[in-house]
Amino acid sequence: MEPAKNTSKPVTPALYFGQILQSVNIMTLVHLNSLQDSEHVYSGEYSKALYELADELIESYQGTLSNRSRVNIIIPGSSYCHPNQHLTSFSQYLKSHRNIFGEDSSLQIIIDRILNLINKTNYQLSL
Repeated sequence: MEPAKNTSKPVTPALYFGQILQSVNIMTLVHLNSLQDSEHVYSGEYSKALYELADELIESYQGTLSNRSRVNIIIPGSSYCHPNQHLTSFSQYLKSHRNIFGEDSSLQIIIDRILNLINKTNYQLSL
């Protein structure tokens, strides 16, 4: 499943976070349905690492807000899809919408770490 493409609404931090958490769910489904040992291992490692990075990004974003407020994250539905296709599509989504956080380097660094995780996992799954 590719990240949702909603043309009627602009991408917001809440939507962006939901897409990240959807990737955790998708790759967890890959992990649980895998018949290959390497795919099972690397998709599981990806899901755990991405969850931690998502938590860090969301909490860091909340720390940039002037008042404590809830980020109303909605995680799109998830279903199994080929992991390399998902990771490629997800990487493109993250890159094309990362500007919603402006120039905040602390948030951009976390996004870079997520993109590095995607690249690493894509490579590991190709071995």
